[in-house]
Amino acid sequence: MYGSGDGQRFGKLTSGPAAPWCGRYKPMKLIYSPHAELEFQYTVEPHTAARKVTIDVIRNWSSITDLVAFAESRHGYENRDGFFGITYGSDLDDFDRENGISIPNDYVEANAGYGACGGETHQLPESEYLELLRQFLVLKNRTELATRVETLLTKDV
Repeated sequence: MYGSGDGQRFGKLTSGPAAPWCGRYKPMKLIYSPHAELEFQYTVEPHTAARKVTIDVIRNWSSITDLVAFAESRHGYENRDGFFGITYGSDLDDFDRENGISIPNDYVEANAGYGACGGETHQLPESEYLELLRQFLVLKNRTELATRVETLLTKDV
């Protein structure tokens, strides 16, 4: 069920020159296409498999407010209907660790089962996940929630 990215392909993550967290990751832009098929309404440029899975996880969660609360507490979540979820290293238990499952510090694991257990799983920097979540909230006109996520991005800058 668990796969992993090597972390190297994601590099360090920036959302633009004006962003206070600039330099923490490569620039990315979340694009909403309301007339596209549901699965393709949200795309990320530049595209990576990890970003696609992550935005699918975000858009498939039933409560936007919950997503922000989970991010603030650095706690993962999973939707058992479609097996969509985010896992932090602190969410792993002894059984996971004994079986070789690990998530590096400052990374999250995004899992999109697409209706079946064992779908796609990728690890990506937590800051990249938070930036995708922030942009998703902006596109949904949830500026108060987006500001809360932005605070998480600037916390350690």
